[in-house]
Amino acid sequence: MPCVGSVHLTLLVDELERGLALLRTTIAAADADTLAARRATEDALTAEATLRLDGGLRASEDGGTERAGTWLDALGGDDGLDEAALAQLSVLEHAGVTAGVDAIDLSDAFGRASADASGLGTALALLHARLTDGLVAPERAGLLRRGARVVHDASVGRVLFFPTDAALLPDAWDGLLRSVTGSGTGGAAARLPAAVRAGVLHLELLRHQPFDAANGRLARAAGRLALIADGLMPGGLGAPDAVLAEDPLGYHEEVGASLRRRDATRWIERLLEAQGIALQRTVDALGRADPQPHAVGLAEALPETLAEALPETLPETLPDGLDDTFTLGDVVALTAMTPAEARQRCSTWVVSGQAQRVIGGSGLRFSRPTSPA
Repeated sequence: MPCVGSVHLTLLVDELERGLALLRTTIAAADADTLAARRATEDALTAEATLRLDGGLRASEDGGTERAGTWLDALGGDDGLDEAALAQLSVLEHAGVTAGVDAIDLSDAFGRASADASGLGTALALLHARLTDGLVAPERAGLLRRGARVVHDASVGRVLFFPTDAALLPDAWDGLLRSVTGSGTGGAAARLPAAVRAGVLHLELLRHQPFDAANGRLARAAGRLALIADGLMPGGLGAPDAVLAEDPLGYHEEVGASLRRRDATRWIERLLEAQGIALQRTVDALGRADPQPHAVGLAEALPETLAEALPETLPETLPDGLDDTFTLGDVVALTAMTPAEARQRCSTWVVSGQAQRVIGGSGLRFSRPTSPA
């Protein structure tokens, strides 16, 4: 699926680069125990989030069990399964997603510099086997599905999108691997910025649903490994899964919308917005290396040409008069900036931790940041 791009997507790529620079500085200033504790916290949040995005087993507030998990759905529900069988299924699912989070040894196959179509295909098959250990027949792990599949909203049964027909999967799979790695003549995705390339891999695995089960978990694990391989998750920190899981339906709905538009841009924007928030939360949780975290100068935060064009009197800090949730239009009305100036200033506030983007808002909606998880 092509990624046409947008002004907002270009700005998000720039924000991620600046956010990563801040995270690397913060990591360098943190002690080893703090980093290890944060990594353990984020890994646990990521594992729980990927289950939530798939509708997997998890404990509800009243101590019961909420379900609609991949394997229970495949079994036709939990009728006939006793409590011990459900508990064992939950253990296996958690073990699988934990193995996916821990699959750093496979990351080289996902990187822009080292990836090739054959190596990536093998790595994805190995990753799928780890995610589904004990849950699918070993001989089916890593093999393309043979049956039809539909992705729907489990709460009401509404169809969100129809994945690739099983008869077309071999060609689609080959095309995906070649596009992401740059092998042959079809490597369009390989020429995209690294964060966008990782997002394309993530989205293509979601929309093709290539295997019998665990396709969402595979897509997210593959996307994380691509980010790690290309240096976009330093120290394994800053995975977007927990942020994406705050709106599971929006995450899946946007896949269907991308298919209808034949353009991956909006979905990739959603993913990069989530990663930006994840980076911000990680920096805040570790303790910003800058003792004055909001003192971000325009020369550092904005392209040089725009920094020279902006009036010096316009506020670099979040001005009074903005609600906890505000829009680009609110900033324009309050400050008399042009929309382009306001967009760049909001970007400055996002990178400095004074604001965060509302996921799926196309760069038009913002909020004051929430406390780090």
